[in-house]
Amino acid sequence: MVQQRLSRDVWDETLDWMVEEQTMPELDPEERAVILDYLSTFLSATSP
Repeated sequence: MVQQRLSRDVWDETLDWMVEEQTMPELDPEERAVILDYLSTFLSATSP
């Protein structure tokens, strides 16, 4: 996934998919926000 450089919205959808289809444990809202912040900052199409 790192090479894909996804938008925040797509990362959010990917987390949903991981929970629903890949048996990842559900994240609490605060934890999910931190993860999305990280992914959208460092692994987005606009990050270096």
